[in-house]
Amino acid sequence: MTSSLIPCRYNPGRGGHAPCHLREALLEVIEHMGPWRPGMLEPIAEVNERAVPLSALCGLLWNCRDLVPGLEACEMERITGRRITSYASAARAFKAMLRRGSLPAADEEARPDRDPRRAGPLPAAYPNPDAAR
Repeated sequence: MTSSLIPCRYNPGRGGHAPCHLREALLEVIEHMGPWRPGMLEPIAEVNERAVPLSALCGLLWNCRDLVPGLEACEMERITGRRITSYASAARAFKAMLRRGSLPAADEEARPDRDPRRAGPLPAAYPNPDAAR
């Protein structure tokens, strides 16, 4: 299946720069993932006019070091509850989410301690530089 989806020299096992049609397919799936909920069928991407499950697409991008554009990365972080920088980190987060069959973002508002950006004040081990003045 892989050879017909990747008509170039890219090897998912070795990583590097993935073809743009694979990266764009992931972004397209994520854009339309809003109504997806655990228990539903896995989202499907279209790659070279073939239907490819999101888990298979994640496998193809597993070692891709290309950076995810900013707005898309924020949306992926909102959906998965994990930090996303590269397509590899996105692939790993979505694959884990599909394997668990849960959306961590659903309970994120109920548990603000899960997001370090909402953690509140620094622990006492980190002195406040303004307190010394």
